[in-house]
Amino acid sequence: MTSRFNWRRGSFAALGGGVPAAYSRRSALESVVVPDLGVITWLPFALRRSRRLARGTSFDCVVTSSPPQSAHLVGLGLRRLGVPWIAELRDGWTFEPPRPPWPTRLQRRLDAALERSTLTRADLVVGVTEPIVEDARRRLGVRAELVTNAFDPEETADAASVDDLL
Repeated sequence: MTSRFNWRRGSFAALGGGVPAAYSRRSALESVVVPDLGVITWLPFALRRSRRLARGTSFDCVVTSSPPQSAHLVGLGLRRLGVPWIAELRDGWTFEPPRPPWPTRLQRRLDAALERSTLTRADLVVGVTEPIVEDARRRLGVRAELVTNAFDPEETADAASVDDLL
């Protein structure tokens, strides 16, 4: 993993604290490929393998989590085989996306169409924030539920506010 042939080896050095952590420059392809580079890098392999697994094994459900948004295309592929599917949005897809806006109108329209055609086929959409959930319900008309990340809002409802603690 840390050989000179691994282009990500700098990330390992940053994890170990040996060098300052910094993001590398974005790939030029990242501003072209909708919804993300995973569509051309890992998705073809993930789809083939997951479909093979689903044909030989019984699954209760599959859960996909994004980003990257292309992960949900695996869920969509398995849903077409009859596997129940939950799509988790850790960030919005077109709502508050974790990437810069698409540079062209065509890309924005393609991304929105892909989001709609994918997430409307999920059995359930889960968001980690209320704004993500409300956007999915309102804009896409999907069944969406809130599952927070790292805290339970009911446990903090009676707790002092952050301002009170400061």
